[in-house]
Amino acid sequence: MAKSIPQSRAELEESFEEQLRFIEKSAQLYDAGDHPEAKRIATALRVLFHETRNSKSLLVQLGFDVLQFHDSTGGGILPGNMLTECPLLLMGIGGSGPDYEPMLDSGPPLPPTLSSMKAWWNQDVFVDDQKRPFSRSDIVRSVADQDGGAHVDPALEDGYRRLSRENSLAWTVGSPAGKRSAQNPVSAALRQLAHEVLKSLAPARIKLA
Repeated sequence: MAKSIPQSRAELEESFEEQLRFIEKSAQLYDAGDHPEAKRIATALRVLFHETRNSKSLLVQLGFDVLQFHDSTGGGILPGNMLTECPLLLMGIGGSGPDYEPMLDSGPPLPPTLSSMKAWWNQDVFVDDQKRPFSRSDIVRSVADQDGGAHVDPALEDGYRRLSRENSLAWTVGSPAGKRSAQNPVSAALRQLAHEVLKSLAPARIKLA
């Protein structure tokens, strides 16, 4: 096996800034209507956060895992709630019908919630109609590893498939034509995650500038 040479701190910092620029660019394109850019957001977030037993995330390598992360869910999933939940998102009614929208900074006027990187990454942000929870990590890895971010699997995990394709949140909006279901909430959630991450990592970028 070929010998591996450790990357320098400067090289890791350059990779960090590249991933944030990727997220910024994809967020801009998403906001302009190019919603498949959410898959690029997922891939960049995976580079920043995902860890295995044999590899450390880029944020851990740089020591940025000690930062506090913005949580825009307003406290997260409600204990004991019997309904589906997606506290990262709003419901919009456009010309093509109801759809999920990222909250950005338009959520409830609550004090900002901060949490550790690990708690933020593993916090549940969806609960579907079978009471199945999905964390930020679940969403990012499903999109990046299975659904076109960095790889396309021949089959998708059932819970993610139902969430992203079959409206397992069961949100509908009444109209003169009858009830209409909202579309895929995953892309909007990834845009909201991009918003949270860019806010959370702004101090690190300033320090490195």
